[in-house]
Amino acid sequence: MPLIVDYDIGCGEDWSARSVTIEQRLNDAQRRLRLERAGDGWLVDGARDPQFDGCAEPDLGVTPSTNALAIRRLDLAIGQAAEIKCAWVKFPALSVEPSLQRYERLGNHDYRYTNVASGFTALVAVDQLAMPVSYEGIWMRIAEWQGDGS
Repeated sequence: MPLIVDYDIGCGEDWSARSVTIEQRLNDAQRRLRLERAGDGWLVDGARDPQFDGCAEPDLGVTPSTNALAIRRLDLAIGQAAEIKCAWVKFPALSVEPSLQRYERLGNHDYRYTNVASGFTALVAVDQLAMPVSYEGIWMRIAEWQGDGS
């Protein structure tokens, strides 16, 4: 049976994540994880964990969609780069660990993502809303968004 993941991310008007609810099913096992922003840190299933103090955003390892949160909030000019600490959710373990990440804006819609600790890097192409269109060698959006841009 495949890994099935449903997630809901509640964001503020500034694109900062306020809460993340994840429901995962693998074989017959169902699991749930909830992250909630608490000041400059996060509650993990209702308990504050100081290792996530200063984490700017959640990063769900199963989807590149959470890269949009960092890209929108960093608002980098072409040629600029920045590092942020994120709460990285790993699948299928459904565990959370802090992760230092670097984003570099290469062009109007192109970024280089780097996990600083591991050295993993990927080119990420985004649309006009900063939603990923492709994640080098791993993921590609197969449907076009038909919204009005608002």
